[in-house]
Amino acid sequence: MAEIVKKTDRGAALVVGGAGGLGAAIARRLADEGVHVAITYNSRSEAAEAIATEIRAVGRQALTCQLDLRAETDASETIMTVEETFGLLNTLVYAAGIPIAQKYVSQVSAEAWHEVVELDLFGFFRLLQASLPALRRSRGSILAVTTTGIRRHPPRDILSTAPKASIEAIIKGIAREEGRFGIRANCVAPGMIDAGVGATILHEDVTPDIVEKMRLDIPLRQFGTPDDIAHAAAFLVSEKAKWITGQILCVDGGWQV
Repeated sequence: MAEIVKKTDRGAALVVGGAGGLGAAIARRLADEGVHVAITYNSRSEAAEAIATEIRAVGRQALTCQLDLRAETDASETIMTVEETFGLLNTLVYAAGIPIAQKYVSQVSAEAWHEVVELDLFGFFRLLQASLPALRRSRGSILAVTTTGIRRHPPRDILSTAPKASIEAIIKGIAREEGRFGIRANCVAPGMIDAGVGATILHEDVTPDIVEKMRLDIPLRQFGTPDDIAHAAAFLVSEKAKWITGQILCVDGGWQV
């Protein structure tokens, strides 16, 4: 864990998966808008600390925490650390993910299915259960990064879309049930992003002619960037979106249309 910073009246955002491409972009965007940020990582401590250093450079406070979403107590301990450090947890961003094998449904093994459900779906559930008391105190906001593939399923993407569809259902349930406590809950659903897993697909897994077909299948004729997702995420957790909850914002260049 990085240095402990003094408590603030405004609290902070917790970006789970902040060492990854999309999570890091969201953490930077929130810091640019004046938010103090706690970042979690599983194994990439150096990447997380590099993002924290960038956040401190723009005058915001930053904290890094190791978090294993498979562990029953890690999420609760992380929330406790954020509140002890910043005073309040007012924003939770779930942007965690693992490398996903591109396989047809008929080819997915039971072991692979169990792993992605345990890490992504159950991981999010554990995190949510641990964070709700803190978010009730702050009347805070939840943002989950899912996928636009739920709306127009791309072949060989079931290990990504299935758990994310469940996460979207949970978000809608939270929006409906926790609104009376002032909690808002929304999702950003990215399309094909030229970063992380998306970059691997575009630059390693498929041929250039397939990449071009993929690009032409997007109405805006271009792939997205992490910043495209970060801007949308920052809006949904901000006061500008204070009357928006239970929504899924697809940021995909129109691909799902």
